[in-house]
Amino acid sequence: MTLDPELVALTRRLRPFRRRLWLRRVVRDSVRIGAVVTVVLLGLAIVARIIPFEWLAAAAIGAVVIGLLAIAVDAVRVRPTLAEAALAIDTEEGLNDRVSTALALAKSSPELAEAAEAESAWNSSGVGSAEEAYGDYQLVVDAIADRLLDIRESYAHSLDEDAADEYRDTFTRTASRRYRRYATLLADLDLDED
Repeated sequence: MTLDPELVALTRRLRPFRRRLWLRRVVRDSVRIGAVVTVVLLGLAIVARIIPFEWLAAAAIGAVVIGLLAIAVDAVRVRPTLAEAALAIDTEEGLNDRVSTALALAKSSPELAEAAEAESAWNSSGVGSAEEAYGDYQLVVDAIADRLLDIRESYAHSLDEDAADEYRDTFTRTASRRYRRYATLLADLDLDED
C-alpha cells in the first residue's frame, strides 16, 4: 500500500519547521542546564573557600561533563514529533489547528491512499475486469464517506440543535471542497433531511 501523497507532501513541508522547533528546544534547555551547572560550580567555589578540599578541580570538571551529558540526553528527549511540530506551527501562525488536523486526518485515513490505488486499478483495468475494479473503488469511496459522516455526527451530537446544524453545514461544505468525490454522501444526506 502506498502512502497518501498529501501526507507525504505535508510531512516534507513540516520537516524544516520540526528541525527549527527541535533546535529551539535544545537551546532553551541548554541554557537552563548551563545555569544549573554554573550554580553548582559557584557552590563548589564557595565551599572550597570555607572548607578547602583537594578535589575541587575534579568536581568542577565532573559538573561540566554531567552538564554536557544532560544536554546530549535532553537533545534526544525533546525531539518533536510531526504532530507536535504541526501544533506548534498552528499556534505560532494562528492557523486554528489547520495543519495538525490535516496531519491527523491524513495519518488516520489510509483509505485515501487505498482510494487512489483502487481508482488507478479501475482506470487501468481492461474491459472484462472494469466492473469489478469499479466495485472495489466504490467500496473504498463509501468507507471514506462513512468515516466523514461519523466524524461530522460524533461532534455534532455534542452541540445544541442550532449549533449542530450550522456545524453540519460548515463541515459538509469544507469536506465537499477538500474531498469532493468522497463527500457526496454528506451532501445527499443533507438534501434528504430538507
